[in-house]
Amino acid sequence: MFPLRAEIQGFQRRFRRKPPFHFGKKPFKMEWKDRADKPKHKLIKIKRMKVCNLETIETIEDAVRLTDYVCAEAPQVVIVPSFSWIKNSLQEISVALFHSEHEEALKLAEGLKARCMKFASLLVTEEKAALFAQENLSLRFMYMFRLMNGPLNLLDDRELLASSEYISSILIAAYLKAKGMNVALLESSEFMQLGSNNKPDLEAITTQVKSLTELTHASVYVLQSRLCKNAYGEVEYIPNARTDVYATYVAAAFHADELVLWLHTKGLYTQFGETVYKQGEEYTLTFEEAESFINAGIRLISPACIELARQTGTAIKLMDNKSARKKALYIGGEQSDHNVKAVVARRNVSYVRLRSLGTITSFQFLEKSLTVFSKYKVPVFLMTSSSANISMAVELSIDTFYLIRRDVAPFAEMVLENNIATVCVLGQFDWDKTNVEGKIIDLLKDIPILMISYGSDNSSVSVAVREKDREQALCSLSDAFLGTDFKRGNDSRIFREEYNAFIV
Repeated sequence: MFPLRAEIQGFQRRFRRKPPFHFGKKPFKMEWKDRADKPKHKLIKIKRMKVCNLETIETIEDAVRLTDYVCAEAPQVVIVPSFSWIKNSLQEISVALFHSEHEEALKLAEGLKARCMKFASLLVTEEKAALFAQENLSLRFMYMFRLMNGPLNLLDDRELLASSEYISSILIAAYLKAKGMNVALLESSEFMQLGSNNKPDLEAITTQVKSLTELTHASVYVLQSRLCKNAYGEVEYIPNARTDVYATYVAAAFHADELVLWLHTKGLYTQFGETVYKQGEEYTLTFEEAESFINAGIRLISPACIELARQTGTAIKLMDNKSARKKALYIGGEQSDHNVKAVVARRNVSYVRLRSLGTITSFQFLEKSLTVFSKYKVPVFLMTSSSANISMAVELSIDTFYLIRRDVAPFAEMVLENNIATVCVLGQFDWDKTNVEGKIIDLLKDIPILMISYGSDNSSVSVAVREKDREQALCSLSDAFLGTDFKRGNDSRIFREEYNAFIV
Protein backbone atom coordinates (compact mmCIF):
# COMPACT_ATOMS: atom_id res chain seq x y z
CA MET A 1 0.00 0.00 0.00
CA PHE A 2 1.25 3.48 -0.86
CA PRO A 3 2.73 5.17 2.25
CA LEU A 4 0.69 8.37 1.90
CA ARG A 5 0.75 9.37 5.55
CA ALA A 6 4.56 9.27 5.74
CA GLU A 7 4.86 11.52 2.66
CA ILE A 8 2.31 14.00 4.03
CA GLN A 9 4.09 14.15 7.38
CA GLY A 10 7.39 14.71 5.56
CA PHE A 11 5.83 17.57 3.63
CA GLN A 12 4.47 19.05 6.84
CA ARG A 13 7.93 18.94 8.45
CA ARG A 14 9.43 20.80 5.47
CA PHE A 15 6.86 23.59 5.61
CA ARG A 16 6.29 23.88 9.35
CA ARG A 17 6.33 27.44 10.63
CA LYS A 18 8.69 28.45 13.40
CA PRO A 19 8.30 29.90 15.97
CA PRO A 20 4.74 28.69 16.87
CA PHE A 21 1.94 31.08 15.95
CA HIS A 22 0.06 32.89 18.71
CA PHE A 23 -3.41 34.35 18.35
CA GLY A 24 -3.11 38.09 18.90
CA LYS A 25 0.04 40.15 18.95
CA LYS A 26 1.60 38.44 21.96
CA PRO A 27 1.23 35.13 23.77
CA PHE A 28 -1.34 35.12 26.55
CA LYS A 29 0.81 36.03 29.52
CA MET A 30 0.04 38.15 32.59
CA GLU A 31 2.77 39.71 34.76
CA TRP A 32 2.67 41.69 38.00
CA LYS A 33 3.82 45.30 37.59
CA ASP A 34 4.10 46.20 41.26
CA ARG A 35 7.38 44.69 42.48
CA ALA A 36 6.17 44.68 46.11
CA ASP A 37 3.30 42.38 45.19
CA LYS A 38 5.22 40.37 42.59
CA PRO A 39 5.17 36.62 43.34
CA LYS A 40 8.11 34.31 42.79
CA HIS A 41 6.65 32.92 39.55
CA LYS A 42 4.82 34.63 36.72
CA LEU A 43 1.13 33.93 36.33
CA ILE A 44 0.27 32.35 32.98
CA LYS A 45 -3.28 32.68 31.66
CA ILE A 46 -4.11 29.31 30.09
CA LYS A 47 -5.91 29.60 26.77
CA ARG A 48 -9.21 27.72 26.57
CA MET A 49 -9.16 24.71 24.25
CA LYS A 50 -11.89 24.97 21.63
CA VAL A 51 -13.10 22.53 18.96
CA CYS A 52 -15.08 23.80 15.95
CA ASN A 53 -17.15 21.45 13.79
CA LEU A 54 -17.96 22.92 10.37
CA GLU A 55 -21.16 22.25 8.48
CA THR A 56 -21.22 20.80 4.97
CA ILE A 57 -19.53 23.18 2.54
CA GLU A 58 -20.84 23.41 -1.03
CA THR A 59 -19.32 26.51 -2.58
CA ILE A 60 -16.30 28.77 -2.27
CA GLU A 61 -18.55 31.31 -0.56
CA ASP A 62 -19.47 28.72 2.09
CA ALA A 63 -15.80 27.88 2.65
CA VAL A 64 -14.85 31.55 3.03
CA ARG A 65 -17.79 32.36 5.30
CA LEU A 66 -17.26 29.47 7.69
CA THR A 67 -13.47 29.58 7.81
CA ASP A 68 -13.54 33.34 8.38
CA TYR A 69 -15.74 32.63 11.37
CA VAL A 70 -13.25 29.97 12.47
CA CYS A 71 -10.52 32.61 12.38
CA ALA A 72 -12.66 34.85 14.58
CA GLU A 73 -13.43 32.05 17.05
CA ALA A 74 -9.73 31.03 17.13
CA PRO A 75 -10.22 27.33 17.91
CA GLN A 76 -7.36 24.89 18.29
CA VAL A 77 -9.14 22.03 16.46
CA VAL A 78 -11.26 22.29 13.28
CA ILE A 79 -13.31 19.31 12.05
CA VAL A 80 -14.12 19.39 8.32
CA PRO A 81 -16.98 17.28 6.88
CA SER A 82 -16.81 16.18 3.27
CA PHE A 83 -17.88 18.49 0.45
CA SER A 84 -20.95 16.84 -1.07
CA TRP A 85 -19.77 17.28 -4.68
CA ILE A 86 -16.50 15.49 -3.85
CA LYS A 87 -18.33 12.65 -2.12
CA ASN A 88 -20.78 12.23 -5.01
CA SER A 89 -17.93 12.10 -7.55
CA LEU A 90 -16.11 9.42 -5.58
CA GLN A 91 -19.29 7.37 -5.34
CA GLU A 92 -19.60 7.52 -9.14
CA ILE A 93 -15.98 6.33 -9.43
CA SER A 94 -16.68 3.49 -7.01
CA VAL A 95 -19.74 2.38 -9.03
CA ALA A 96 -17.71 2.45 -12.26
CA LEU A 97 -14.99 0.28 -10.71
CA PHE A 98 -17.61 -2.13 -9.38
CA HIS A 99 -18.83 -2.62 -12.96
CA SER A 100 -15.20 -3.02 -14.16
CA GLU A 101 -15.38 0.21 -16.16
CA HIS A 102 -11.78 1.22 -15.40
CA GLU A 103 -11.43 3.74 -18.22
CA GLU A 104 -14.61 5.52 -17.14
CA ALA A 105 -13.41 5.51 -13.50
CA LEU A 106 -10.04 7.00 -14.47
CA LYS A 107 -11.78 9.65 -16.57
CA LEU A 108 -14.01 10.59 -13.63
CA ALA A 109 -11.03 10.68 -11.27
CA GLU A 110 -9.08 12.97 -13.61
CA GLY A 111 -12.10 15.26 -13.85
CA LEU A 112 -12.44 15.36 -10.05
CA LYS A 113 -8.74 16.14 -9.67
CA ALA A 114 -9.00 19.04 -12.14
CA ARG A 115 -12.06 20.40 -10.36
CA CYS A 116 -10.38 20.18 -6.93
CA MET A 117 -7.26 21.92 -8.23
CA LYS A 118 -9.39 24.69 -9.74
CA PHE A 119 -11.36 25.02 -6.50
CA ALA A 120 -8.09 25.31 -4.54
CA SER A 121 -6.69 27.94 -6.92
CA LEU A 122 -9.83 30.07 -6.54
CA LEU A 123 -9.98 29.59 -2.77
CA VAL A 124 -6.28 30.15 -2.01
CA THR A 125 -4.11 32.79 -3.69
CA GLU A 126 -1.29 33.08 -1.12
CA GLU A 127 1.80 31.32 -2.53
CA LYS A 128 2.80 29.02 0.33
CA ALA A 129 -0.79 28.01 1.07
CA ALA A 130 -1.42 27.32 -2.63
CA LEU A 131 1.69 25.14 -2.75
CA PHE A 132 0.47 23.28 0.35
CA ALA A 133 -2.88 22.58 -1.34
CA GLN A 134 -1.32 21.43 -4.64
CA GLU A 135 1.23 19.13 -2.98
CA ASN A 136 -1.28 17.45 -0.67
CA LEU A 137 -3.97 17.11 -3.33
CA SER A 138 -1.43 15.57 -5.70
CA LEU A 139 -0.40 13.03 -3.05
CA ARG A 140 -4.01 12.12 -2.28
CA PHE A 141 -4.95 11.63 -5.94
CA MET A 142 -1.75 9.65 -6.56
CA TYR A 143 -2.85 7.31 -3.76
CA MET A 144 -6.34 7.07 -5.28
CA PHE A 145 -4.96 6.17 -8.72
CA ARG A 146 -2.85 3.38 -7.18
CA LEU A 147 -5.98 1.98 -5.51
CA MET A 148 -7.79 2.05 -8.84
CA ASN A 149 -5.03 0.26 -10.78
CA GLY A 150 -5.74 -3.15 -9.28
CA PRO A 151 -8.88 -5.09 -8.32
CA LEU A 152 -10.89 -3.00 -5.84
CA ASN A 153 -11.82 -4.99 -2.73
CA LEU A 154 -14.07 -3.80 0.09
CA LEU A 155 -11.24 -2.26 2.12
CA ASP A 156 -9.86 -0.40 -0.91
CA ASP A 157 -13.36 0.90 -1.65
CA ARG A 158 -13.59 2.30 1.89
CA GLU A 159 -10.22 3.99 1.47
CA LEU A 160 -11.35 5.44 -1.85
CA LEU A 161 -14.59 6.88 -0.45
CA ALA A 162 -12.76 8.22 2.62
CA SER A 163 -10.67 10.36 0.27
CA SER A 164 -13.56 12.84 0.12
CA GLU A 165 -12.93 13.73 3.79
CA TYR A 166 -9.16 14.04 3.24
CA ILE A 167 -9.55 16.24 0.15
CA SER A 168 -12.04 18.52 1.91
CA SER A 169 -9.77 18.94 4.93
CA ILE A 170 -6.79 19.77 2.66
CA LEU A 171 -8.77 22.60 1.03
CA ILE A 172 -9.85 24.13 4.35
CA ALA A 173 -6.38 23.73 5.87
CA ALA A 174 -4.89 25.57 2.89
CA TYR A 175 -7.33 28.44 3.30
CA LEU A 176 -6.55 28.73 7.02
CA LYS A 177 -2.84 28.79 6.16
CA ALA A 178 -3.51 31.61 3.71
CA LYS A 179 -5.18 33.51 6.56
CA GLY A 180 -1.91 33.36 8.52
CA MET A 181 -2.65 30.46 10.87
CA ASN A 182 -0.06 27.86 11.82
CA VAL A 183 -2.01 24.79 10.67
CA ALA A 184 -1.25 21.09 10.96
CA LEU A 185 -3.29 18.55 9.00
CA LEU A 186 -3.93 15.39 11.03
CA GLU A 187 -5.55 12.15 9.94
CA SER A 188 -8.42 11.59 12.37
CA SER A 189 -8.38 7.85 11.63
CA GLU A 190 -4.94 7.72 13.29
CA PHE A 191 -6.42 8.40 16.73
CA MET A 192 -10.19 7.77 16.48
CA GLN A 193 -10.25 4.07 17.34
CA LEU A 194 -13.16 1.72 17.98
CA GLY A 195 -13.06 -0.93 20.66
CA SER A 196 -14.24 -4.52 20.39
CA ASN A 197 -17.81 -3.30 21.10
CA ASN A 198 -17.66 -1.15 17.93
CA LYS A 199 -17.82 2.05 19.99
CA PRO A 200 -15.14 4.74 20.37
CA ASP A 201 -12.48 3.82 22.94
CA LEU A 202 -12.09 7.20 24.61
CA GLU A 203 -9.07 6.21 26.70
CA ALA A 204 -7.11 4.95 23.67
CA ILE A 205 -8.23 7.97 21.62
CA THR A 206 -6.99 10.41 24.25
CA THR A 207 -3.60 8.66 24.44
CA GLN A 208 -3.18 8.77 20.65
CA VAL A 209 -4.15 12.45 20.50
CA LYS A 210 -1.54 13.31 23.10
CA SER A 211 1.16 11.49 21.10
CA LEU A 212 0.19 13.13 17.79
CA THR A 213 0.07 16.67 19.18
CA GLU A 214 3.46 16.20 20.84
CA LEU A 215 4.96 15.17 17.48
CA THR A 216 3.18 17.82 15.42
CA HIS A 217 3.26 21.29 16.95
CA ALA A 218 0.73 23.80 15.60
CA SER A 219 -1.76 26.40 16.73
CA VAL A 220 -4.64 24.86 14.75
CA TYR A 221 -5.21 21.18 13.93
CA VAL A 222 -7.48 20.34 11.00
CA LEU A 223 -9.21 16.94 11.11
CA GLN A 224 -11.61 14.94 8.97
CA SER A 225 -15.14 14.14 10.13
CA ARG A 226 -16.53 10.67 10.96
CA LEU A 227 -13.39 8.72 10.00
CA CYS A 228 -12.05 6.10 12.40
CA LYS A 229 -10.31 2.74 12.58
CA ASN A 230 -12.15 -0.34 13.73
CA ALA A 231 -10.79 -2.97 16.09
CA TYR A 232 -8.98 -4.62 13.13
CA GLY A 233 -7.15 -1.41 12.14
CA GLU A 234 -9.28 -0.79 9.03
CA VAL A 235 -10.35 2.73 8.05
CA GLU A 236 -14.12 3.25 8.00
CA TYR A 237 -16.83 5.71 8.94
CA ILE A 238 -17.84 5.63 12.59
CA PRO A 239 -21.03 3.50 12.72
CA ASN A 240 -24.42 4.92 13.72
CA ALA A 241 -23.01 8.31 14.70
CA ARG A 242 -23.90 11.81 13.59
CA THR A 243 -21.26 14.44 12.98
CA ASP A 244 -22.13 16.19 16.25
CA VAL A 245 -21.51 12.97 18.22
CA TYR A 246 -18.19 12.48 16.44
CA ALA A 247 -17.21 16.08 17.22
CA THR A 248 -18.07 15.58 20.89
CA TYR A 249 -15.71 12.59 21.07
CA VAL A 250 -12.98 14.71 19.46
CA ALA A 251 -13.61 17.46 22.01
CA ALA A 252 -13.35 14.93 24.84
CA ALA A 253 -10.10 13.53 23.42
CA PHE A 254 -8.52 17.00 23.20
CA HIS A 255 -9.86 17.95 26.67
CA ALA A 256 -11.68 20.88 25.09
CA ASP A 257 -13.49 23.44 27.21
CA GLU A 258 -15.86 24.32 24.38
CA LEU A 259 -17.31 22.66 21.29
CA VAL A 260 -18.78 24.88 18.55
CA LEU A 261 -21.51 23.30 16.39
CA TRP A 262 -23.81 24.71 13.74
CA LEU A 263 -27.55 24.45 14.23
CA HIS A 264 -29.42 22.95 11.25
CA THR A 265 -33.01 22.99 12.52
CA LYS A 266 -35.74 25.42 11.48
CA GLY A 267 -37.68 24.80 14.68
CA LEU A 268 -35.83 27.47 16.64
CA TYR A 269 -36.96 31.06 16.71
CA THR A 270 -35.60 33.88 18.84
CA GLN A 271 -37.87 36.79 19.56
CA PHE A 272 -34.95 39.17 18.92
CA GLY A 273 -34.50 38.01 15.30
CA GLU A 274 -31.29 39.05 13.51
CA THR A 275 -29.70 40.76 16.49
CA VAL A 276 -25.98 41.39 16.19
CA TYR A 277 -24.05 38.75 18.09
CA LYS A 278 -21.59 39.95 20.71
CA GLN A 279 -19.39 37.95 23.06
CA GLY A 280 -21.21 37.16 26.29
CA GLU A 281 -24.72 37.56 24.81
CA GLU A 282 -25.41 33.86 24.26
CA TYR A 283 -28.58 32.17 25.37
CA THR A 284 -27.64 29.71 28.10
CA LEU A 285 -29.05 26.30 28.92
CA THR A 286 -27.98 23.80 31.53
CA PHE A 287 -27.47 20.19 30.47
CA GLU A 288 -30.75 19.27 32.17
CA GLU A 289 -32.61 21.99 30.27
CA ALA A 290 -31.05 20.88 26.99
CA GLU A 291 -32.25 17.33 27.60
CA SER A 292 -35.75 18.67 28.24
CA PHE A 293 -35.60 20.63 24.98
CA ILE A 294 -34.65 17.49 23.03
CA ASN A 295 -37.32 15.38 24.75
CA ALA A 296 -39.90 18.08 23.95
CA GLY A 297 -39.17 17.85 20.23
CA ILE A 298 -36.46 20.43 19.47
CA ARG A 299 -33.79 18.63 17.49
CA LEU A 300 -30.84 20.62 18.77
CA ILE A 301 -28.20 17.89 18.86
CA SER A 302 -28.05 14.19 19.60
CA PRO A 303 -28.80 13.21 23.23
CA ALA A 304 -25.49 11.30 23.21
CA CYS A 305 -23.69 14.66 22.85
CA ILE A 306 -25.33 16.01 25.99
CA GLU A 307 -24.38 12.97 28.07
CA LEU A 308 -20.76 12.85 26.87
CA ALA A 309 -20.30 16.62 27.24
CA ARG A 310 -21.65 16.49 30.79
CA GLN A 311 -19.23 13.68 31.70
CA THR A 312 -16.20 15.51 30.26
CA GLY A 313 -17.21 19.02 31.30
CA THR A 314 -17.31 20.35 27.73
CA ALA A 315 -19.62 23.29 27.02
CA ILE A 316 -21.44 23.20 23.66
CA LYS A 317 -22.02 26.37 21.64
CA LEU A 318 -24.65 26.16 18.89
CA MET A 319 -24.45 28.68 16.06
CA ASP A 320 -27.07 29.39 13.40
CA ASN A 321 -26.05 27.73 10.13
CA LYS A 322 -27.31 30.64 8.02
CA SER A 323 -26.02 33.60 9.98
CA ALA A 324 -23.26 33.92 12.58
CA ARG A 325 -24.81 37.28 13.53
CA LYS A 326 -27.58 35.61 15.49
CA LYS A 327 -27.10 34.95 19.16
CA ALA A 328 -25.57 31.62 20.04
CA LEU A 329 -27.19 28.93 22.16
CA TYR A 330 -24.78 27.89 24.90
CA ILE A 331 -25.30 24.52 26.62
CA GLY A 332 -23.49 23.92 29.90
CA GLY A 333 -23.56 27.48 31.16
CA GLU A 334 -24.74 28.58 34.55
CA GLN A 335 -28.44 28.84 35.25
CA SER A 336 -29.85 32.17 34.07
CA ASP A 337 -32.42 34.36 35.78
CA HIS A 338 -35.20 33.46 33.32
CA ASN A 339 -37.71 30.96 34.68
CA VAL A 340 -39.29 30.18 31.29
CA LYS A 341 -36.93 29.78 28.35
CA ALA A 342 -39.02 28.23 25.59
CA VAL A 343 -42.45 27.14 24.45
CA VAL A 344 -42.29 24.09 22.19
CA ALA A 345 -44.85 22.13 20.19
CA ARG A 346 -44.58 18.55 18.98
CA ARG A 347 -46.95 17.62 16.16
CA ASN A 348 -48.30 14.32 14.76
CA VAL A 349 -48.81 12.79 18.20
CA SER A 350 -51.33 10.10 19.15
CA TYR A 351 -53.31 10.18 22.40
CA VAL A 352 -53.87 6.77 23.98
CA ARG A 353 -56.01 6.05 27.04
CA LEU A 354 -56.12 2.69 28.81
CA ARG A 355 -58.90 1.92 31.33
CA SER A 356 -58.48 -1.08 33.63
CA LEU A 357 -61.13 -3.83 33.38
CA GLY A 358 -60.53 -4.79 37.01
CA THR A 359 -59.18 -8.25 36.20
CA ILE A 360 -55.77 -7.51 37.76
CA THR A 361 -54.49 -5.39 40.64
CA SER A 362 -53.54 -1.74 40.12
CA PHE A 363 -49.77 -2.26 40.25
CA GLN A 364 -50.02 -5.17 37.79
CA PHE A 365 -52.14 -2.99 35.49
CA LEU A 366 -49.41 -0.35 35.32
CA GLU A 367 -46.62 -2.91 34.91
CA LYS A 368 -48.33 -4.94 32.19
CA SER A 369 -49.41 -1.88 30.22
CA LEU A 370 -45.93 -0.37 30.08
CA THR A 371 -44.42 -3.77 29.26
CA VAL A 372 -46.62 -4.01 26.15
CA PHE A 373 -45.62 -0.51 24.95
CA SER A 374 -41.97 -1.37 25.57
CA LYS A 375 -42.37 -4.60 23.59
CA TYR A 376 -43.35 -2.65 20.47
CA LYS A 377 -40.78 0.14 21.08
CA VAL A 378 -43.36 2.92 21.20
CA PRO A 379 -41.88 6.38 22.00
CA VAL A 380 -43.79 7.87 24.96
CA PHE A 381 -43.71 11.69 25.17
CA LEU A 382 -46.09 12.30 28.08
CA MET A 383 -47.83 10.05 30.59
CA THR A 384 -50.29 10.50 33.45
CA SER A 385 -51.84 7.69 35.46
CA SER A 386 -54.13 6.68 38.29
CA SER A 387 -54.83 3.31 39.84
CA ALA A 388 -57.24 2.36 37.03
CA ASN A 389 -56.33 4.59 34.06
CA ILE A 390 -53.28 5.54 32.02
CA SER A 391 -53.12 8.39 29.51
CA MET A 392 -50.16 8.72 27.13
CA ALA A 393 -49.04 10.96 24.29
CA VAL A 394 -47.10 8.65 21.97
CA GLU A 395 -45.85 8.14 18.43
CA LEU A 396 -47.95 5.26 17.14
CA SER A 397 -48.89 3.79 13.76
CA ILE A 398 -52.31 2.27 13.22
CA ASP A 399 -50.83 -1.22 12.72
CA THR A 400 -48.96 -1.01 16.02
CA PHE A 401 -52.14 0.23 17.72
CA TYR A 402 -54.01 -2.94 16.69
CA LEU A 403 -51.17 -5.14 17.97
CA ILE A 404 -51.06 -3.34 21.33
CA ARG A 405 -54.85 -3.40 21.70
CA ARG A 406 -54.80 -7.16 21.13
CA ASP A 407 -52.18 -7.66 23.86
CA VAL A 408 -53.89 -5.46 26.47
CA ALA A 409 -57.41 -6.71 25.73
CA PRO A 410 -57.47 -9.22 28.66
CA PHE A 411 -56.98 -6.49 31.27
CA ALA A 412 -57.64 -3.06 29.70
CA GLU A 413 -59.84 -1.15 27.28
CA MET A 414 -57.80 0.99 24.86
CA VAL A 415 -58.93 4.17 23.10
CA LEU A 416 -56.89 6.04 20.43
CA GLU A 417 -57.19 9.63 19.17
CA ASN A 418 -54.95 11.00 16.42
CA ASN A 419 -54.09 14.57 15.32
CA ILE A 420 -52.84 15.55 18.75
CA ALA A 421 -50.04 17.97 19.65
CA THR A 422 -48.04 18.38 22.85
CA VAL A 423 -47.06 21.85 24.01
CA CYS A 424 -44.21 22.17 26.52
CA VAL A 425 -43.17 25.16 28.59
CA LEU A 426 -39.46 24.77 29.35
CA GLY A 427 -37.17 26.47 31.85
CA GLN A 428 -36.13 26.32 35.49
CA PHE A 429 -39.00 25.97 37.95
CA ASP A 430 -39.05 25.89 41.72
CA TRP A 431 -42.28 24.07 42.51
CA ASP A 432 -42.30 25.44 46.07
CA LYS A 433 -42.30 29.05 44.86
CA THR A 434 -43.72 29.19 41.34
CA ASN A 435 -47.17 28.29 40.09
CA VAL A 436 -46.39 27.76 36.40
CA GLU A 437 -48.87 24.91 35.98
CA GLY A 438 -51.68 27.05 37.39
CA LYS A 439 -50.84 29.92 35.02
CA ILE A 440 -50.80 27.50 32.05
CA ILE A 441 -54.22 26.09 32.93
CA ASP A 442 -55.60 29.61 33.32
CA LEU A 443 -54.15 30.73 29.96
CA LEU A 444 -55.62 27.67 28.21
CA LYS A 445 -59.02 27.79 29.93
CA ASP A 446 -60.79 28.14 26.57
CA ILE A 447 -58.94 25.17 25.02
CA PRO A 448 -59.79 21.52 25.83
CA ILE A 449 -56.74 20.00 27.56
CA LEU A 450 -56.49 16.22 27.20
CA MET A 451 -53.73 15.83 29.78
CA ILE A 452 -51.16 17.84 31.72
CA SER A 453 -47.82 16.47 32.94
CA TYR A 454 -45.37 18.13 35.34
CA GLY A 455 -43.31 17.42 38.41
CA SER A 456 -41.12 14.66 36.97
CA ASP A 457 -38.29 17.19 36.62
CA ASN A 458 -37.65 20.87 37.30
CA SER A 459 -37.47 21.90 33.65
CA SER A 460 -40.83 21.34 31.95
CA VAL A 461 -44.61 21.53 32.10
CA SER A 462 -46.43 19.82 29.22
CA VAL A 463 -50.01 19.65 27.98
CA ALA A 464 -51.67 17.62 25.23
CA VAL A 465 -54.19 19.42 23.00
CA ARG A 466 -55.85 18.74 19.68
CA GLU A 467 -53.99 19.82 16.56
CA LYS A 468 -56.62 22.46 15.71
CA ASP A 469 -55.86 24.16 19.04
CA ARG A 470 -52.06 23.94 18.80
CA GLU A 471 -51.41 27.36 17.26
CA GLN A 472 -53.70 29.14 19.72
CA ALA A 473 -52.03 27.40 22.65
CA LEU A 474 -48.56 28.29 21.39
CA CYS A 475 -49.51 31.94 20.83
CA SER A 476 -51.10 32.31 24.26
CA LEU A 477 -48.24 30.69 26.16
CA SER A 478 -45.51 32.42 24.15
CA ASP A 479 -47.08 35.87 24.58
CA ALA A 480 -47.57 35.34 28.31
CA PHE A 481 -44.19 33.84 29.20
CA LEU A 482 -41.81 35.12 26.51
CA GLY A 483 -43.13 38.56 25.69
CA THR A 484 -43.97 37.89 22.03
CA ASP A 485 -46.99 39.40 20.31
CA PHE A 486 -48.38 36.59 18.19
CA LYS A 487 -52.03 36.78 19.26
CA ARG A 488 -52.37 40.20 17.62
CA GLY A 489 -50.93 38.86 14.35
CA ASN A 490 -47.35 40.07 14.54
CA ASP A 491 -44.97 37.62 12.83
CA SER A 492 -47.94 35.30 12.28
CA ARG A 493 -46.85 34.22 8.78
CA ILE A 494 -43.43 33.09 9.99
CA PHE A 495 -45.01 31.50 13.03
CA ARG A 496 -47.54 29.46 11.05
CA GLU A 497 -45.21 28.35 8.28
CA GLU A 498 -41.92 27.58 9.94
CA TYR A 499 -41.40 27.86 13.67
CA ASN A 500 -42.57 26.00 16.73
CA ALA A 501 -40.07 26.96 19.43
CA PHE A 502 -39.29 30.22 21.13
CA ILE A 503 -36.12 30.93 23.12
CA VAL A 504 -35.58 33.84 25.51
